[in-house]
Amino acid sequence: MATMRQLIVFGAAIALATFARADLFIEPLEGFIECRQKVLDQRFVIKDCLGQDFSDVAMNATIELYKDSRCPTCMHSCSKVDEIHRCIGESWDVLPLPSNKSAEMVPFVRSLVEEGFHTLCENRAAMFRMILEQENYDCLMGAWRTCSEIVKGWEDLDLIAFCEITDKPELDPFSKDTICQKFKNFFECGLEETRICTEEVKTSLNQVISMWRSQPFCSKFYHTEE
Repeated sequence: MATMRQLIVFGAAIALATFARADLFIEPLEGFIECRQKVLDQRFVIKDCLGQDFSDVAMNATIELYKDSRCPTCMHSCSKVDEIHRCIGESWDVLPLPSNKSAEMVPFVRSLVEEGFHTLCENRAAMFRMILEQENYDCLMGAWRTCSEIVKGWEDLDLIAFCEITDKPELDPFSKDTICQKFKNFFECGLEETRICTEEVKTSLNQVISMWRSQPFCSKFYHTEE
């Protein structure tokens, strides 16, 4: 079974339930560590908020309802998208936006989360089901192992969105342009590494890239090539 990080990053959403630390190459601003801890603490809030919706009882009820589905677990996750969005909102809306950068980044990341889940779940969770099929999963994980180094340290977009590391843009390792370029390179690597995968995989990855490039935040990195 894929980890939540692997599914959501490859699905162009966000790592919300992991605790990897982005490596810092500069001395962070005063207050960054405190901000980072507040964001990490809010991940527990999201988890607790979703606890009842993803309990064994709730999961088993959906599995019974969709027992003829190729992936009842996918159907359950996708039936709870509104609850997921609500819990993210309840967690994030209480956090202050300490800078102009965070005021821009937080709506972008939130939009990416929502669009990512929509992409995974449209057409009765078609992409979600595709990812979890063993042949596709094995091929995608091979691509993940090859390409994940490109975005190492950039997966925790909620930290990057809320917490500004430096007030010197030229020193910022997590600038908006850097994030866009990193993920553009990541998806290009994914396209190359999934060339031997099924047509389902290649079609789905192109859907993800299309979603990413439609984001106003990063669209210039694609439009300059057209």
